[in-house]
Amino acid sequence: MNIHVLFFCVLSAGFFDKNTHLINAQTNLYTKVEGEDFRFELDTEVTAGSRKYICRNDSEKEDILIETTENRAESGRYIIRYDISDKKVRAVIKELTQSDSGRYKVGVSNSSSMNLFQEVELNVRELCEEDITNGKPKVYSATVGGEVTIRCLLPLHPLNIKFLCKDECKKMIINTNNFTVMNGRYEIEYWNNTAFNVTITNLTKSDSGRYKCGVRKKDAKNTCLEFEISVTDGNILLLAVCVTVVVVLLAVFVLLFYKLKIKRNVQYVNTRGNGRNMEVAVYDDVAEVYQWPADGSTYQELSSREEPLYSLLEPPPNANLH
Repeated sequence: MNIHVLFFCVLSAGFFDKNTHLINAQTNLYTKVEGEDFRFELDTEVTAGSRKYICRNDSEKEDILIETTENRAESGRYIIRYDISDKKVRAVIKELTQSDSGRYKVGVSNSSSMNLFQEVELNVRELCEEDITNGKPKVYSATVGGEVTIRCLLPLHPLNIKFLCKDECKKMIINTNNFTVMNGRYEIEYWNNTAFNVTITNLTKSDSGRYKCGVRKKDAKNTCLEFEISVTDGNILLLAVCVTVVVVLLAVFVLLFYKLKIKRNVQYVNTRGNGRNMEVAVYDDVAEVYQWPADGSTYQELSSREEPLYSLLEPPPNANLH
């Protein structure tokens, strides 16, 4: 570790040695939001091979976040690089969190013990200071290879920054103040002062998950709306639809068959007509059903009025009975 860099980072403001120079006396103020990347360019030309660094708070040795003599170095979320074409040093802090808020110094030192630096004050705002999601996030279903469009109902000005992020929103997918912008398969389109559209094309199963669309406002709270996308294979979805249709049709068939069977049973037991049709009862009084023929038959009922087969014999008058 270069002793000049370490010495520089533990110095208090206004107490630099004669070889340490502040490139710009004014501290640069930046406001970003969670999930964004912060990029900063040192406002001076630098000699190739110089030691480049980023440090924080001017307090402890551990506050040196990254340093290198190479043209590019990366450590965690910190990147510092030197561009030979314009001899400029550029620093990057990726995927900002609120804990990244604070004061930084970006600088260089060379073999002549010359230290050049610039101060940066970084303020990281919460991504969703106001979440207007009502209850559970709405779920949008789509198939692999298709596309989905979500209308983000959020009040905004056309020039407000509109953004899209996924899951924990550690990284922005789109972040723009343009009316329309595309980033690969993702698109944001301003609709009116109450909404903007988010479209994702050529969907894959990895696109499934929770998202947040939101609006960044300089003088008001950042607002967000959370939603969920579920991407399924098209064949599976078609099979599910077919199975559902078959089950519904089968249920309808069984219901109709049952009703028809009940109707037939009722008609068999008791069929009733209107004034034009006869009334037929399957079960009735037997006496009413059986009728004696009017013109006689093989078997007839014996009437008590007919003469008996046997009668009493009476003797003739004046007969002598002995």
